[in-house]
Amino acid sequence: MIEAKGCRLSGGFIVVVPQIDHRARLGFASNEFSQSGEPVKRTLSLLVAFAGLVATGSAFAADVAPSPTQASPVYTAPGVPPVDWSGFYVGANGAIGFNGGGLGGGQVGYNWQAGNTVLGIESDIGWGNLKPSASGVQQDWLGSTRARLGLAVGRFLPFVTGGIAYGDVNAMQPAGTGSTKRTGWTAGAGVEYSLSRNWSAKVEYQRLDLGTATFMGGANTPPQSVPITNDLVRAGLNYHW
Repeated sequence: MIEAKGCRLSGGFIVVVPQIDHRARLGFASNEFSQSGEPVKRTLSLLVAFAGLVATGSAFAADVAPSPTQASPVYTAPGVPPVDWSGFYVGANGAIGFNGGGLGGGQVGYNWQAGNTVLGIESDIGWGNLKPSASGVQQDWLGSTRARLGLAVGRFLPFVTGGIAYGDVNAMQPAGTGSTKRTGWTAGAGVEYSLSRNWSAKVEYQRLDLGTATFMGGANTPPQSVPITNDLVRAGLNYHW
């Protein structure tokens, strides 16, 4: 409610100052708020509910530990697998003598491996026309049974070998051909290379000494004694299982 009050100023003028009834103003505001209160209440309710949902979601996210990021698999190129020399093997070989002639044959053996150390045993035999160190003498067959000791280095197997040797000796005499069989010793060294899981190739040197062969002469011919030694280079191919 508004009331007008006046006051006289110098000069004869009268100023009218309106007076506002504050109680009436508050009543008007209260009435206006009561008319628009329901929408405000609904808006406040929605805000409170939304705030509750946000708080609940944040708490749930905090409780759930993030899953660790899985590293992408790294490709590794396959390396060369280590060679296992253990087991039986059989193969073929050819040999050339330093004094001429040659042999062709085969071998069979077995290896035991412990770490890089390889211990084996091998027997070989060959047939042909081999000329030993003595002149006038030849051999039709020659063989050996040997131990082998090697050191595996990657696919290579360098080794030393030694054992007994045996073979025949034929000598040309005036009365005919004398023949005898001899045993002796052999020693050498070589290297073997693994071509695959089952196959390997080798090359080796062997010194063979069959002692001295004595051939009986004829009626007017004295006995003939000749030393029988051979130096061979042999190459071979083995199948392992």
